[in-house]
Amino acid sequence: MTARQICHVRGFDLGCVMSHLDMLRALDGLKEAYPELLFFAPAHFYAVPGRLDPTKKGQAGSQPSRDITKFFPDAASCFTALREEQITFQRAPAIRMAMRSPWPEEIASGDAMRMRGGNTSAHVTYDDDDPALWRKKGRLVDMTVPAVEPQTILSVEADANRWLRQPVSTTSHKPYPPESFGTAREIDSLSQFADVFTWYNVDDPETAAFMATFRRLFNKQVTTRFAWYDPATGRYLARYRGRYKQHIGRDLLAWLCHHPGVYRDISYVYEDIPGLTGRLVGLGPAPDFKAEVFLEEGLPIDDIDGLTVEERDRLLRRHEKKMKGR
Repeated sequence: MTARQICHVRGFDLGCVMSHLDMLRALDGLKEAYPELLFFAPAHFYAVPGRLDPTKKGQAGSQPSRDITKFFPDAASCFTALREEQITFQRAPAIRMAMRSPWPEEIASGDAMRMRGGNTSAHVTYDDDDPALWRKKGRLVDMTVPAVEPQTILSVEADANRWLRQPVSTTSHKPYPPESFGTAREIDSLSQFADVFTWYNVDDPETAAFMATFRRLFNKQVTTRFAWYDPATGRYLARYRGRYKQHIGRDLLAWLCHHPGVYRDISYVYEDIPGLTGRLVGLGPAPDFKAEVFLEEGLPIDDIDGLTVEERDRLLRRHEKKMKGR
């Protein structure tokens, strides 16, 4: 007879190209919901478990942890400190860090190791079925926070676009010459990719509520309001209606509104869309999204490429109503 599963483990995995501000807004919202939330370097940097005999590395003991963890009350200060220490993730200026909402008894103990969830890089794995281990890990999340300033790369030089410039064995697309890219630039996803990951016990209601709150706050900061543009000319082509939804941080998409010729990425239309199939396209902000951003900033919207008269009038009426309500 198969033993009954005690813990139902789920992966918490979120990822999106977004701005530094997008990520901080989500984390600040989580801090407001969980005031005890702490930020620190990833587990494997500083954690050193206490031992009975320091000369015997594998022997755990009951003495207090020897840990030099530096806790930070907010994500911004932690990011700044880790950046100054040159702790980087991969080759990007994005910073890898961790956060945890410790349990009340851990805070009362004053033990840094307990407050950070132990040496969490190895002490619990997704196939563990012990609730006590998952409780010890608790509300812990590893993440990557994007660089402060959005970084770009010339599209024709991007390694990710090499396959667009070379002939392939299938007829899915043709090779595109450099002039097809023009002077278009792309967001450097290595510097602007926000990543959040952990495993947790779904059956722990406090941990599950924490993860659900952060998921809601993270998703609140992303949008799918894209459009296709000709990268060589910057001309609006059509509203993005791909089979697979792409997401981007709202603040980063607003930044793109002020940087024509910079796109989320460059690709080609592989779906059967009349007049666009097989065409090279840049993914940028939808015209109505750009109009909303401009109206909030007091900028004119009459010259926004792709914005219809009906959309313009509707957005103007909505903006005027919003301003009267303030």
